[in-house]
Amino acid sequence: MISYLQVLFSNLLLCIGPCSASKEHSQMMIKYFNKVTLWDLLLMDDARVADFLSNLPEEKRKLAEIIRRTVLQADKKVEETIKWGNLTFVKNGKNIAFVYTYDKGPYINFGFLKATSLKDPKGLFQGTGKGMRHVKIYSEKDIDKKQFTAWVKEAVQLEVDR
Repeated sequence: MISYLQVLFSNLLLCIGPCSASKEHSQMMIKYFNKVTLWDLLLMDDARVADFLSNLPEEKRKLAEIIRRTVLQADKKVEETIKWGNLTFVKNGKNIAFVYTYDKGPYINFGFLKATSLKDPKGLFQGTGKGMRHVKIYSEKDIDKKQFTAWVKEAVQLEVDR
């Protein structure tokens, strides 16, 4: 897997290349890089994650980045990737959690594949799937970092115990 800094440098090099498509891509990536912190750059391993985030409207992008930092800080061995077109968090190849959104919805969803096995003392989870549930995030005040961290740790433990 290539590092995010490698993606940064390769995209910056494309800025000086002769291909106009490469310049457009580079301009998009530079626009995104101007919005992220160094911490975000260091956390991000997958170039597809950068693409996913850069394509979100600014408010949804900010929310998704807060969630991804929370997840990645909850367990340092959790990795991020894109699966099914969504930001997905995995550990040891096992899907743990995901972030997805709909174009017309004013929110993003943060969900877990085995949410029905997780403790939800505040009743935040929504959904009717066999195991999957999500939380709708409309604004930063909907992000319960303490609860989200607990869920990540619990979901990882469920996978370890399997």
